[in-house]
Amino acid sequence: MMKKYIAILAATFAIFSGCSTESKNEVVLENLQEKVLGKWISAEENGVFLTTNKKGVYTLKEDNKGSFSTAFSDYAWHDGSDFIYKIDSNTISWTVSENDSLQISVKHTVKAINEKEMSTITLLNFLNAGRVISTIGPVPMRFARVTVDYTTDILGLWQGKVTSKSSEFDDGETHRWEYKNDGTYVYYVQNADGNWVASDNVVNDYFVDGQLLCTRWVEDGEENREWWEIESIQNGVMKWKALRSNKDESTFTASFEMTKIDE
Repeated sequence: MMKKYIAILAATFAIFSGCSTESKNEVVLENLQEKVLGKWISAEENGVFLTTNKKGVYTLKEDNKGSFSTAFSDYAWHDGSDFIYKIDSNTISWTVSENDSLQISVKHTVKAINEKEMSTITLLNFLNAGRVISTIGPVPMRFARVTVDYTTDILGLWQGKVTSKSSEFDDGETHRWEYKNDGTYVYYVQNADGNWVASDNVVNDYFVDGQLLCTRWVEDGEENREWWEIESIQNGVMKWKALRSNKDESTFTASFEMTKIDE
């Protein structure tokens, strides 16, 4: 199980060997402690845009406190998990516990940073009882600063449909969700009479961190997940987008639009 989990993480980061571009003559960035404060979403690895299901949001706060949210595999489901970080020269590092036996040591060596984005060389070490059992990286990454937070705006009942025409997943059907304040949602389906009724899914969980929306549900005993980035919520209209992969590994952009329903 441990090997399978690490393999999933490795695939998620899409690391290629020999990618390190670290320099021994590194210039220390000024005021890094202040510049990194805020919320960041992973955008690229090795110059390749990340699909939405592989993204994570990292929040670096004052007093070296931080949190992260990601739901990239069947194992990981982090809704604002906390960590303590430190900064040494240009390197931001922290360690998190993935489960009772696995810890992940994260090191981001910052190469450039401004108000909109941050470029890093990132290294992950997987540890069991303090011993390194696997390593991913170093790999070049780019993070985009998050300037919105739709955690509250998404609450309520919404109805809409896919607006993209990019793939087989664009069904064109009308869908309805009700997002609640406790991190759960209700997905509604129409019965034979055309009335909206709650689905019989066993689990309906979601979280929003910044613009990243992650959902999971259990249907017929199988867990499913879906990821979106919220483009905007304005005047009772919510728009989503997501970069997704086809079976042949080509990518496409899916989009969704819905309106809020007064209950």
